[in-house]
Amino acid sequence: MKERIKTALKNPNVLFFSIFGLLLVSLMCILPMLGDDLLHGSFGVGIHFMEDINGRYLGNLFGINLSSSFLLRILVKTIVLLGIVTLIYKLSSSKKLSVLLLSLLAVLSMPKEMFRQVILNSSGFGNYVIPTFGILLIIFLHFKKQIKKNNIYYLLFFGLGIFNSLFVEHVTIYNVLLSIYLAMYSFIFDKDKKGYFIAYLTGSILGGILMFSNPIYLSSFKGEDDYRSITGMQDMIRKFCLIINEAFLQNRISVISTIICGSIISFNSKKKNVISKMLITYQMVFGTYYVLKFLNPNWLLFKEYNDYFEAIITTGYFISLIWTTLLCDIAREKKYQLVFTIVSYAILLGPLLVVNPVGPRCYIPSYILLLAFLVNNICIFEGKKWISIHNLNYVTVPSIAILFIFYFSIYGEIYKVSKNRLDTIKSAIDSGEESVEFVELPYMEYLHGAEICPDYNEKVYRIYYKIDDSIQFVKRSCQ
Repeated sequence: MKERIKTALKNPNVLFFSIFGLLLVSLMCILPMLGDDLLHGSFGVGIHFMEDINGRYLGNLFGINLSSSFLLRILVKTIVLLGIVTLIYKLSSSKKLSVLLLSLLAVLSMPKEMFRQVILNSSGFGNYVIPTFGILLIIFLHFKKQIKKNNIYYLLFFGLGIFNSLFVEHVTIYNVLLSIYLAMYSFIFDKDKKGYFIAYLTGSILGGILMFSNPIYLSSFKGEDDYRSITGMQDMIRKFCLIINEAFLQNRISVISTIICGSIISFNSKKKNVISKMLITYQMVFGTYYVLKFLNPNWLLFKEYNDYFEAIITTGYFISLIWTTLLCDIAREKKYQLVFTIVSYAILLGPLLVVNPVGPRCYIPSYILLLAFLVNNICIFEGKKWISIHNLNYVTVPSIAILFIFYFSIYGEIYKVSKNRLDTIKSAIDSGEESVEFVELPYMEYLHGAEICPDYNEKVYRIYYKIDDSIQFVKRSCQ
């Protein structure tokens, strides 16, 4: 046992992973609580399913308890994020430090709007990030060559199926479809895992029934729910354009990375027939268009119809990417894994066409799958000697360091102002003052809920910190 520990400590992967974990814990400690988190935090740790609001029983349970317990919030957020990074790394089938660091960098560099809604916000984390880990885990088990025979695993697969179906609606729909596919696949191609995936299918369907049997969804279908609604056919095209733009085109780093990976795949296709050449040309044109749009964001080629145009060419790009991947000169199992991942990315976004409201938090599961696709591509390219990642550490390590410095500088300042504000309020209350200065937090664009519905935010702030309504807040800018 001691020898194993010594061997692990000498492993550079373990060293960098430990450093990243400590930095992540430190960052989680200074993230502020705002909006719904303050309201949920006032409930206290306990069994709160909020079944009168929706069928996201586990999402609500995690959201409330993460908001209520500082220690639980830090531990769960850190462990889940480390787990997601680990699964992206494991899905690449690589043992290189460069790939682990690349996985870390990929997760850290998520768009600002997504970060503040699902990392900063505990409700968003509970509903969207935790099930993303569960989905990645079952996908990893699907691609794992062997799973040991153990009767307890049937119960674990069954439990994982229920678990993945009780968070957020579009993930539940995807999970049920995924479980059906995995059961069918195991019946035909992977009979050793057949029993496990039948157990997973059973759990997923049971969880889906449990979620959607909640009466609140019937109100949504009838149009009686003011918050949730079903998109009509007339709005579906507009919604399609919105999702393409928000889920993919606005994430500039992932778009450029996808274009580069797609280009490498295209130029290494086995069959250079007319169709493949046309697809390669199409991908180059799409890449050129996006670069031009990146340099000039206000450029509208088709004016008021530009959103429709971009949605169409982006859909065409992904279809061509799947086609060229199938023709690419790589191992069949890797080819299957790439196509599976990119199709899953699209299927996860599909249900959002008919559900309202939709925001950046809804895209985190598909975003993480896209990252897994990109990291896997890079590992395949390196294995085929098409590219070299030998010196990649010279880029990823400084980039990770810069990102952490950036996050600590932003949220460190927010934490300082937030703490001083609370200390000032408590001191004023103890002194018997009837009014107290309420300083607005800096960097509002990096906070979720701070600038929306100020009356609501003030109300939940009073509830969480038990501040009487008789104490008047005099608002002041932090500048």
